[in-house]
Amino acid sequence: MKHDLYKLADQHHLNANEQQLLQAVLETAKNGGQCSVREFAAQNYTSPRP
Repeated sequence: MKHDLYKLADQHHLNANEQQLLQAVLETAKNGGQCSVREFAAQNYTSPRP
């Protein structure tokens, strides 16, 4: 069964980088991890800014 976020990804045609970040969000949540936006960005080699 697909996670609801994956359905949104399909609907909004996320590119590969966006899909990787989505996967990172799901993995972090699944592992009970909590971190700041800055920490998450640093761990995933992205900018914390929109």
